[in-house]
Amino acid sequence: MKGEMRKEKQTRTRIRTRMMITYLIPLSLFVGAFGTFFFHLAKGSLDTEFGKRLIAIGRSALVQIPTDLVLGLSEGDEHSRLYRNVRRKLKNLMRVNGVKRIYLFDLEMRALVDTEEGILIGTRYVKDFDREELERVRRGESAASILFKGTDGRYYKTGYAPVRDAEGRVGGFIGVDASVEFFQTLRHMRRNVVTGVFIAVGIIVLTSIYFAHSIETPIRKLVAAARRIEVGDLETPIPVERDDEFGFLSHSMDEMRKGILKRDQALKMMLSGIAHEVRNPLGGMSLFTGILAEALAGDTEKLGYLQKIEKELRNLERIVATFLDYARPLQVRRARVDLDAFFREVFTILAPEMGKIAVSWSFEASDGLSFDPALMRQVFLNLVRNAIQAMPGGGELEIRGEVSEGRYYRIEVIDAGTGIAGLAPEDLFNPFFTTKQKGSGLGLAFVKRIIEAHGGTVSIADRPGPQRGAVVTIELPLVSVEAEGEKKRAANPRG
Repeated sequence: MKGEMRKEKQTRTRIRTRMMITYLIPLSLFVGAFGTFFFHLAKGSLDTEFGKRLIAIGRSALVQIPTDLVLGLSEGDEHSRLYRNVRRKLKNLMRVNGVKRIYLFDLEMRALVDTEEGILIGTRYVKDFDREELERVRRGESAASILFKGTDGRYYKTGYAPVRDAEGRVGGFIGVDASVEFFQTLRHMRRNVVTGVFIAVGIIVLTSIYFAHSIETPIRKLVAAARRIEVGDLETPIPVERDDEFGFLSHSMDEMRKGILKRDQALKMMLSGIAHEVRNPLGGMSLFTGILAEALAGDTEKLGYLQKIEKELRNLERIVATFLDYARPLQVRRARVDLDAFFREVFTILAPEMGKIAVSWSFEASDGLSFDPALMRQVFLNLVRNAIQAMPGGGELEIRGEVSEGRYYRIEVIDAGTGIAGLAPEDLFNPFFTTKQKGSGLGLAFVKRIIEAHGGTVSIADRPGPQRGAVVTIELPLVSVEAEGEKKRAANPRG
């Protein structure tokens, strides 16, 4: 039972995990890749357009100033009218276009006019990072620098255009610096994209959990229905609650349940009929053996034969009784049981068969253990009788009970016989499976049926360790006093 519960939990976990992986990983990769691609595409496009804008501002400035005269400025001309007029126009153009700086310099990288204060004519610029762009400008092209970080911590970009002399030859450069405002926007956009990815992932996780739950719920119901069928509850119908594949499966399982119920009823009727037909002549045979025993009084040899007949008749009567018990529908009537007194009664019944069997038992006290005494008596009569038959020369039989994990009560029947002799444990509980010459094959099947009707499990295995023998383990669910009271009140609402 515990293993099945763990397996069901693992199955639900695997379904939920697989669904999240199926949806989460591909979609997260797609959203992340799309966001990264979009960010770099937008950054590249805006960077190119911004560079073109700076170049356009530089070309506009060159139209408004006498470039051939500016190229002729030399050190000390800062107070000349030409220098002041050109610098004023560049400053006005700088304010109008919202750029940080406009400056002109010659092919030797020496300043000619600069809107930034303190830059005198002849000041040498260091443009090591823009060599490639400046080479292109020397050839008469325009170019824009890569992004660079200013002393104020902001990102800037420079657009370069060639300054030509009166003959149209490139004699210098004009540079326009501006802060890259769009870069801050891109950074905000990137944060928004990352936030969007996390939101999308959260939505995917919640959606996956929802869909997993919508799949797990009908699966759990179908598993519960299958377990009811497994323990012999064929009367409870399987409801069809959905109009999809799960609904079709529920309908198919319910039809299967009805088919099994019909066959089970037919089999039980047949077993019951056969048992009754056999029991009647057995009763007559038992009666006449008694009469015959009186007639043969004193004839020791013939009475010995008669005793063998009577023994076989008793075996047949026990087999017939087993058939009838197996065919009879089970009704579990739980009650609190004193295990010590219960097993004393079991061994009193089996006392004539015990022979040289030494019995010991010990039980941990538990207020939550309850079962049907009559049905469980049949269980332990079968199990103890099997243990006795497995030890024809005598041996030790131990029965012990203890609380397991706080939710179950485990009872073990341990013998010192031959064990299960390499047989598959699950086969031993199949109806009509037997290794005995005179067995019905219904003893352990009946045991399993009764235990499962109590909501428990039963298993058999070889005895661990060097000692030979078998261990039959029964686990019954514990019922709290409050839960038992609730069940009684539900069964009898008037008290």
